[in-house]
Amino acid sequence: MITANQATNAMLQIIEIIIPICALVMLGFVARHFGLVKANADDVIGDFVFKIAIPILLFRLLATASLDDVDPWPIWITYFASVALVWLLSAVLLPILFKREALYGVIGSVASAFANTVLIGIPVIIQAYGEAGMVSLSIVLSVHLPLMLLATIIHHDIAQAIDGGGGIVGESLAAKVKRFLKTIFTNPIMIGIMSGVAFRMSGLEMPAVVNDFTGKIAGIAGPMALIVLGMGLQKYGVKGNTGPALLTSSLKLGVMPLTVLILGHHVFELPPVFTAGLVLAAAAPSGVNSYLFAQHFGTGQALSANSISISTPLSIITISIWLFVLKAYVN
Repeated sequence: MITANQATNAMLQIIEIIIPICALVMLGFVARHFGLVKANADDVIGDFVFKIAIPILLFRLLATASLDDVDPWPIWITYFASVALVWLLSAVLLPILFKREALYGVIGSVASAFANTVLIGIPVIIQAYGEAGMVSLSIVLSVHLPLMLLATIIHHDIAQAIDGGGGIVGESLAAKVKRFLKTIFTNPIMIGIMSGVAFRMSGLEMPAVVNDFTGKIAGIAGPMALIVLGMGLQKYGVKGNTGPALLTSSLKLGVMPLTVLILGHHVFELPPVFTAGLVLAAAAPSGVNSYLFAQHFGTGQALSANSISISTPLSIITISIWLFVLKAYVN
């Protein structure tokens, strides 16, 4: 049981973490709202963050981290079991509660399980735990995109069969595999991860100038991501049909990190900093992936947009709660 002093210290530490995060998000929001930046600034800066800054950060982390003694399986099971739980709950509950087609549940599952790791998860983890907190998330990210894309494709085809349709019209299995592999090997995040792993396996020592360069880029990745997030919040609004989005947001911000905490801390007894990194990653709000899939599948656009718009501001509160839990009980 924690004492009053420990609770107070934990809250002060959380405030020190959250205030800079909120300030950076607000800076982006205000800059776009008052026209201090161009209307498409979030797209331009977002491209830099997603395609350059975050991949370099992950490259640097994986190229220099000592992961030889880390067993990835408990980490993978901890995180992806929580993904499977909220994915299944969304797939079942959304069509039943809101009387929608099974394909609608696919979008809800993606919104519930695909976290905004780049713009929220990574900056919060680094702010709270530094690069040590990124080790477990890096292990998750090494397989995250392939597994999540594969799950989405399989769920999509099952949902279409339930709704009385076939697979994607005119697309053969070979075409799906080709599209899947192209997505994996051209994704900047995956390129950064694979490059970092390859460099570490080579046994080479990173030159000082490369270490300095990657360190500088890694240092600005988190702050820039939060500023872009603020710009995005100013752009998107909540437009009715909020019931399903409140469900997906609750699963994303509450059920998923709680499941990670139980599995990581109590079942697999992972190192505290590993559990903390995974919980904060799971507590990140819905990412833009659900909207991209909704556009592609032609359903659930309002659900995905509202899930992003609702879960993102709420995550400031819920992440603060999870930080308190982690500071008080896990550390």
